[in-house]
Amino acid sequence: MVFQRSDIGYFLSGGSANTDINLSLGNPISNTSIVTGLSNNLYPDTTVQQTLSGSVKYRCFYVRNLNATQMLDNPVVWILSNTISPFDEIDIAVGTSPKNGTENPIATESTPPATVVFTHPSSEVVGLPLPDLNPGDWQAIWARITTQSGAAPMDQNACLIRVRGTPI
Repeated sequence: MVFQRSDIGYFLSGGSANTDINLSLGNPISNTSIVTGLSNNLYPDTTVQQTLSGSVKYRCFYVRNLNATQMLDNPVVWILSNTISPFDEIDIAVGTSPKNGTENPIATESTPPATVVFTHPSSEVVGLPLPDLNPGDWQAIWARITTQSGAAPMDQNACLIRVRGTPI
């Protein structure tokens, strides 16, 4: 079986039955995948109040190897493209739970996860290393979006986070 880009799955956190992006704040991996190319697939629109005062929001999601036979060796995660809005930025961090573990939850979307260090890796070369992922394995990733105070509202804001490794 040839490894395809679609063999790398992105899933909400919040427990196996969670389907709500607003509850993707840690806890076990969900059965709900994050569908790429859809608006608001990880964060809802920023409210007018949040654009006036500025905001920082966090989400936890899981990257999973969906290939039935091949391991993903030396995977890395990076930000392929930052948000479209010039008034905010997305940053990422690898979760603190071990591979196939459960990420500790945060109380609210504005509560920073403990001991997680966010960075802005903008290419595969400086991407954050993940553990090797055997078929079915997953790893937690945190995303943080920071909106500047006084930001202009933007519909359909988007960014792209990518994972790549070597299939074995």
